[in-house]
Amino acid sequence: MAITSIIFALSIQSGGAAGFTLTDLGITQYQYYGGGLDINNSGVVVGTQAYEPQFNLGDRAVVWTPGGGVEELPTLGGEWSISLGINDVGQVVGYSQVSQSSTSDAYHGFVWSSTEGMIDVGTLGSRGSRVEDINNSGLAVGTDQLGTGRAFTWTESDGPTGFDGLLGDPNGARAFAVNEAGQVVGSSDGVGAYGQHAFVWSEANGITDLSSAYSEALDINNAGMIVGRSNGSNFGRSQPEAVVWNPSGTMTAIGPGFAYGVNETGQVVGKRNVSRPGPNLIGGFLWEEGIGLQHLRLLDASAGFIYSVDAINDSGQMVGWLSTGSILHTAVLLTPTSDAANADVITSLLWPDPDNPDSDWDGIPDDEDACPDSIGVDGTVIIGECDSGVENVLFEDGCTMADLIQEISDLSATTKEFVAGTRDLTKAWKKQGLISGKEASRINRCARQSS
Repeated sequence: MAITSIIFALSIQSGGAAGFTLTDLGITQYQYYGGGLDINNSGVVVGTQAYEPQFNLGDRAVVWTPGGGVEELPTLGGEWSISLGINDVGQVVGYSQVSQSSTSDAYHGFVWSSTEGMIDVGTLGSRGSRVEDINNSGLAVGTDQLGTGRAFTWTESDGPTGFDGLLGDPNGARAFAVNEAGQVVGSSDGVGAYGQHAFVWSEANGITDLSSAYSEALDINNAGMIVGRSNGSNFGRSQPEAVVWNPSGTMTAIGPGFAYGVNETGQVVGKRNVSRPGPNLIGGFLWEEGIGLQHLRLLDASAGFIYSVDAINDSGQMVGWLSTGSILHTAVLLTPTSDAANADVITSLLWPDPDNPDSDWDGIPDDEDACPDSIGVDGTVIIGECDSGVENVLFEDGCTMADLIQEISDLSATTKEFVAGTRDLTKAWKKQGLISGKEASRINRCARQSS
């Protein structure tokens, strides 16, 4: 099998593109990673305005309305506040520092409304809590910082009430979203070999494990459709994968990355996260049943790219972050439009392309891929249980270094033959400048240990 140069690009298949107008919301963040914006069905957006590069130094929770622009919310007495969610009644949730004392790091979750102002949710006995989401009945959910985290529900009449994680442990669980039926989703620690599992919880049915792999459930709609991320044994890949659970609990991977939000029509938004360099490998996406994962492309490429999409309302309006290449990211609103001439953003199909399926998500269609089920895409070279720590390079024919090593293993009758074949392969990679001498040694050491 010929060893060729590394691929650095994905081909993008453009189908019946949807169009969106783009509105700059006047909210900026430093070194933004995803999550943190929300939008309700009236088009009201919540986020956090950063004033300093260091997290929490003067950050303020803000609300953006279509007619009024940005309004800064108060704090619970401290210097900073963070907003995370909003319901259709206009209640905003998040967390805030509670004292301006330089020695205080205490923070509490809050619920804010224009009529009642800031309500301190309090804690379950720790120094901190945060409220992630609230439904239209005023049932809020979040996480207290007891131990490694304690999930809780909150109502104005009852205050915070904690519930146990998957192992019956009061610690190690986080709640991220709640629907109108009171179903709560999140993640729980200490489960099996992969340590953290997505869950759905309700007062009537208790807690249910959603996955056998490392996973988080990040949002749920009223039909019980859940979205989030997973990586581990379910797929055999090291990269995070955006996933959807249907109401019966069946999990489906929809593409590499994180799924942050879902609306009542089943549209899912999030962020692609493929670690190889190249265009369109990191950025916001829209996924729809029967269509697939769609890249959100700015028609004016010089304006930057949509780094992440955090939330979507039932009208299909999305909120996310625009990257222009600087340290600052800008919050933007994407509104569907049928007027193609005035569209700022269009969609392009990424995964799957029904005419060019790509089983291993490496950007090379199966009919052009010499290794259509590549081993460890976007991970490191692992032989047996030995992780070399060397990047698992993807070649332009669709095979990874791990694929080629596996081919040698399949053809070797003895460990000695396998070790010799791997040594010849690493010599060739070193000569081509793909790996260093030290990296070759680490791979060869793993090969020797494979017996």
